[in-house]
Amino acid sequence: MQARILQAAVRVLTEEGALGFTTTAVADEAGISVGSLYQYFPNKHALVIALHHNAVERGWEHVQAIFDDPARGPRQKVADIAAWFFAAESEQSQRIGPLLDEIGAFVRHDPDDPIQEEVHRRFSKFAAASGRPDDASFAADLLITTLEAVGKATASRTLTQAERQRWARSTATMLCDHLGIRDPAAARRE
Repeated sequence: MQARILQAAVRVLTEEGALGFTTTAVADEAGISVGSLYQYFPNKHALVIALHHNAVERGWEHVQAIFDDPARGPRQKVADIAAWFFAAESEQSQRIGPLLDEIGAFVRHDPDDPIQEEVHRRFSKFAAASGRPDDASFAADLLITTLEAVGKATASRTLTQAERQRWARSTATMLCDHLGIRDPAAARRE
């Protein structure tokens, strides 16, 4: 039932936008009563937070697949994560832009959140393996914070896909250069 409600919530957001996003509209779209919806989600904010957490979980699965791909070098991994994240942020901003501030008011960086802990751990492991073993935690924080900040900032701007990709590539290159992240083949040549 929760999945059904969340699918209905996405449809309402897509079709009606932030102003039409109400628990009544979501319940109607799901074909249930508002009382039934409230058994799973006590208010609109709980529903928005659940949508956000689902998106974060799906996104984290995508990022892990990039990290796990042995065919990609470290610089390519950062570039691919940046490109995917910038595109995902842009899509989310276009779909539910006005609700993003509302989501931000309720969803803060919680260091006890298991996904955030896993994200930091995995980025730290990546940084350590990519040339920053003594400073992996800082490198992970810099990667995560910069990708999030620039990705969110560019998502709120009217950019073409090519311009957004340029921002992602440039941000990834800047981070890799600053952190000394090199691809193994390039490191062997030096």
